[in-house]
Amino acid sequence: MENLYTFFKNMRKDWPLFLFPIIVCLAFASIFIGNEQTVFVSRIQVQSRGDRQWDSLSIPVYQTILKNPTVIRSAQIALKKDYNIAVSQAQLVASVTTKPVVHGNAMVIAATARDPELATAMGKQVTASMYYTLGTYLPTKDLRIDPRATVKQQGANPVYALLISLLSGLAIGQGLRLLMRRRGKGELDV
Repeated sequence: MENLYTFFKNMRKDWPLFLFPIIVCLAFASIFIGNEQTVFVSRIQVQSRGDRQWDSLSIPVYQTILKNPTVIRSAQIALKKDYNIAVSQAQLVASVTTKPVVHGNAMVIAATARDPELATAMGKQVTASMYYTLGTYLPTKDLRIDPRATVKQQGANPVYALLISLLSGLAIGQGLRLLMRRRGKGELDV
């Protein structure tokens, strides 16, 4: 059994067996580095006025309204006016999604972008536009925007990706070195 010192000392002798796997693992890790995205998540709650029950069964129907050109166009105009951000309708449709409601009483709207300010601005404007559009389509319902909007990061941390790829390359190199030693001793005949 090798200790860490002898491992690195012996690795110098067989460096080509370690170099190629490390390069391959680093190249694979580079796919995931730089894909960080910010997700702004907001919620709109829909409640029936008469009996004060949450209208959770109709939320999937309301979610289809989100891609309505009226909602997207008004959000696009508000982004340009309030934040001086010009985004196309296609970019808004691609960046803003709804999550299916398994349980609960709110329609969840998520805006995704590489820039945190852009994700937040798109999420706020699309939520406001959806709120007003639902208000015109559903005059008998009470609507409320949940004040607990969240902003979270998605993607691979570059330090972890590089560390994991380096350790994976070392492990593959060690496996190749052991395989070459066995073949050299004649223990592994194919």
